[in-house]
Amino acid sequence: KNHALQLRSFSRYLQMQAAGESHRARLILAGGCRDAGDRARVEALQQLCKELGLREQGSGSNWDVSFRTNVPFEEMQNLLAQADV
Repeated sequence: KNHALQLRSFSRYLQMQAAGESHRARLILAGGCRDAGDRARVEALQQLCKELGLREQGSGSNWDVSFRTNVPFEEMQNLLAQADV
């Protein structure tokens, strides 16, 4: 899975994206968070976002990354249906 690599790659992509480009790319990381170890990994990834200058969802509509933990199956299906590369 290497989520840290995904975040670094996404950050680099955003830096290379043309200024003022109309299509806004966003990264949504969704999955289960079963225990304290999983929660610590999510927190480390959130810290990496800050270090990379990626904005997390929650502060208005201008965000780059969203962490969604313990997503119900139906919501996961909706997220996958919306996915675009």
